[in-house]
Amino acid sequence: MPPGRASASWVQAWTTLAAVGLLMALPQWARAETCLPSLAEEGRRLSEMPEPSTFWLELLLRQHEACRVAKGPHEDVRVFVYGSTPVMGYPGPAAESVTEQLNFFWRQQGLRAHAFNFAFGAGHATKDMLIVRESLRYRPDVIVYGMTPADLTRGLAARYRPSAPLPLLRLVRFMRSSAPSVLELAAENPAGLLRTLEGYEREFAGLDRSWARPWTWPMREIVAYVYTVVATRLRRVAEQLGLLDPAGLTLPEASPYRCEATRRQNLRDYGQWGAVDPLEYLAELRARMGIPIVLVVWPISSESSGDCFNRYYTAATVQGFRTWTRAEAERLGLPLVDLSYILLVRDFLDGLHANARGNRKTAGALSAQLVPVLRTRIAEVLPPH
Repeated sequence: MPPGRASASWVQAWTTLAAVGLLMALPQWARAETCLPSLAEEGRRLSEMPEPSTFWLELLLRQHEACRVAKGPHEDVRVFVYGSTPVMGYPGPAAESVTEQLNFFWRQQGLRAHAFNFAFGAGHATKDMLIVRESLRYRPDVIVYGMTPADLTRGLAARYRPSAPLPLLRLVRFMRSSAPSVLELAAENPAGLLRTLEGYEREFAGLDRSWARPWTWPMREIVAYVYTVVATRLRRVAEQLGLLDPAGLTLPEASPYRCEATRRQNLRDYGQWGAVDPLEYLAELRARMGIPIVLVVWPISSESSGDCFNRYYTAATVQGFRTWTRAEAERLGLPLVDLSYILLVRDFLDGLHANARGNRKTAGALSAQLVPVLRTRIAEVLPPH
């Protein structure tokens, strides 16, 4: 290892600390679209893996690779991909995610297109549409929304409850840290999200988190961001020195589950389909901005037991989700790619998250459906070579 590499990482770490300090001291800097050092993996995902440390959307977006390319020349069609952890590529590295596999296929075909991974955390359609709205600043040319039944769970993620499961608590932290953006979205009266956003308006009244007013920033998120940036760079040095093994996470092998528990959980989380309708919001966005939208029913594993589809969903929940999604996409005229049956059980780490082989297969099937859309957009928005 070159002797100056460790000291260079320290310089990078202290530069990050200084940059954040200056941003807090100079509000006019905060108003600009200032991109920040990436949390991990060159910002190819909204958060580092295997678990996120930072939950303020403003910070997450400004460390993303899309921030850094937004002001550059428009050389590739920008495909923004949204969803939850299965779309994100959890728990594997970014290189194994569906978005990176899409980029690999498109480079092989000579297509001037690049996929950006904006998936994040637990399934929650309002969270996804908030990320869609806030990421529009980076000028997407195509929007792809990967859906599972979890994205349409009912209820708010607005209050901390000690007994709540960890994914929900993290989702609450994300939504509360980004409360002003949630309220701005609610003020636009977005189709399909009104009922849910009314609840968030009641819960978040008075919460202030403005990037243009650094004294309102959630300091927990700032500290977590700086710590993660520094620790990531130091870990990279340690891995290069052979002091640490490369970071990663392998899920334990699936064990038998009790369908009765899955049934109770589904009765609690899923009510009438359409109580929250992100498809209506996306159709409204397409009509207003002219951005092509592609919906994707994301693959989930079939591990049947009694009347359960797998440990997460009953068969009735999965069928209800697929039926409603197909009908709603047809009603709104949104293209729908159904990848429900393309993977085998051996392509999954658990009932929701695919392994590297499953992600490659998903990307191959999805790419075939996206290529016609990409060719059209290349002709519409890119300058000739």
